[in-house]
Amino acid sequence: MDSTTATTPLATVLALVSITINTTTAGTEVAVFIGQSSPAETVPIDAIDHHQWNDLLSRYVDRDGDVAYARWHASSEDRQKLAGYLDKLSSVDLDAPSAQSEKLAFWINTYNAVTISGVLHHYPITSIRDIASEAGGFNIWDDYRLYVDRKPYSLNQIEHDVLRKMNDPRMHFAINCASKSCPALSREAYTSERLDAQLTQGARRFFANPANLSQDNGAIRVSSLIDWYGEDFGDTDTEVLARLRPWLPIKPRPSANHDEAPLRYLDYDWSLNAAGISADDTKGQLDLNERAMSHEH
Repeated sequence: MDSTTATTPLATVLALVSITINTTTAGTEVAVFIGQSSPAETVPIDAIDHHQWNDLLSRYVDRDGDVAYARWHASSEDRQKLAGYLDKLSSVDLDAPSAQSEKLAFWINTYNAVTISGVLHHYPITSIRDIASEAGGFNIWDDYRLYVDRKPYSLNQIEHDVLRKMNDPRMHFAINCASKSCPALSREAYTSERLDAQLTQGARRFFANPANLSQDNGAIRVSSLIDWYGEDFGDTDTEVLARLRPWLPIKPRPSANHDEAPLRYLDYDWSLNAAGISADDTKGQLDLNERAMSHEH
């Protein structure tokens, strides 16, 4: 296990509150655990205050849902605030009675906060896939884990084992995977009081983006997200379209050979959803960092 090295900048040390990094003997990162593994006390989900997360979102997320990662990464104070918020999320008692809306809002906020934390931990990157190895190395969706009620949860566990089982498919348009084609990251925290309106707004916003929905030659072209999670919306194209229809800005037109317009799927852009910075800019920053590190050693 390793936490920091002698060459780690002080700002990084200050921001890494309650973090444990497991590495191989060669120093390769294989798992990161954040939050409190053994909180002194636990509280019900509805006792968690999301104002701190709301403030950070309003500060670093723009109107398009893109994130000022470079500026956030440069602020040791706000990285520490994020770590503090994640520590609070760790302290819940999952067995304590809470309304379904409280639980759903809690886990959506948790997913998004853990994703942001993981990106900042590895920043700069050009895509979240840069830290999602499929060959047995570190994978942010499986190996960057937050303790919640003393149990470590990965992003995949939060999404598939918790959120999807709550049976509200609008959650797919609320969680953000730090990529251009992902649903836009909200500039405000999800709350029980406003959850229904927030989820509907997020779904409508997603399909209002032409990159996620178009129609030509009688076919509806939708985000690949609907392909990957189609079973959450229905068993057939007809059922899926019926479930999506309240959130679509267009009325699907049937093709000559179909009672319903068939579904086709759009390409997915995994580029980092970085605000005000292109992939080339991020690559340049990566090169600068590599050169700086080479001088340090």
